[in-house]
Amino acid sequence: MSSQKDGASEAPDASGRRARPSDDFRLGLAWCIAGGAVSGFIPLLAGFACSYGTCLCCAGRGRKASLGAIAATVAASVVAGILAASGSVSEAVLPALAGSVVGLLVTRKHLSANALVLVALGITAGLIGTDAYISAQAGMSLAESESAFYQELADAYAASVGSAEAQGAAQAIVGLMETYWPLAYGIISVCYCLSAWLGAVLFTRPGTPGVTYAVSFRDFDAPLWVLIVLVAGFVVDVMQRKGIALPQELVFVAANLLQAMRFIAVLQGIALIVWFLAEHGVGSFGQVLGAFAGVLLEISFLVLSVFGLVDGFANFRNLRRKGIRSYQYRTDESK
Repeated sequence: MSSQKDGASEAPDASGRRARPSDDFRLGLAWCIAGGAVSGFIPLLAGFACSYGTCLCCAGRGRKASLGAIAATVAASVVAGILAASGSVSEAVLPALAGSVVGLLVTRKHLSANALVLVALGITAGLIGTDAYISAQAGMSLAESESAFYQELADAYAASVGSAEAQGAAQAIVGLMETYWPLAYGIISVCYCLSAWLGAVLFTRPGTPGVTYAVSFRDFDAPLWVLIVLVAGFVVDVMQRKGIALPQELVFVAANLLQAMRFIAVLQGIALIVWFLAEHGVGSFGQVLGAFAGVLLEISFLVLSVFGLVDGFANFRNLRRKGIRSYQYRTDESK
């Protein structure tokens, strides 16, 4: 198959008419600029718009189109960050850039669980680095800044309620956040990636030319290194609960990594449920209900994370694991 260049041959759209690639590129740039423009005000919308716009710009095109989409996204988000007067321009750039990266991965058919995790970790590192710089400018460490922030929220809540029980609950939350504050950044980055993924879903929906780039969630396969980190974090947690003396820095890092990697194992568990129901003829609505029931079981009994961890090693779905574990590479093989 010959590779397509910028301004490649025309492809029919959903209505059967032939769309002009140049029109798609201009529309994609408009989406990227619009997404970057709102990134300083509505970050979640930015990821969605920039992902969809990048897909339109880059599908079937070369490197110049990719660079154009990313440049438009970054430029618009920088301006939005300045106009929004946020703590740092990077706070506006990161959600928009997450959308661009996800869109580029989709159109290059490099979307994988490993890539998504690395994008989320990169966004998390960017958010932490930004706040660490702002805290340093104020003469505080990030940990001290986070502790003061949550203590202020707890004091305000306790003052508004005025009961001893509320004060105790507020202090318990403060103590919890002093351990898991990095996880809060991870949750934000996951939300950015989820928004970007929804933009890619819009591009790859059935009945459009982008459907050729579609992925199947039921083939989601967590990277092996994630499972290893999950097991290591669990081991450290057990040792700490048994009273074994461990460096506090190790316990702190392990606690956050354990919960972060557990989330990925839960995704693998959901994918396993969706695959099982699909294999037994259950429709999309039933699959959604099954996934929801699995999440409820996870909250109470940690069922999904255990299933996801075991499937990561046992491979119940008989996925072809060649190279980096991927679900976009295997789409044609597993349907």
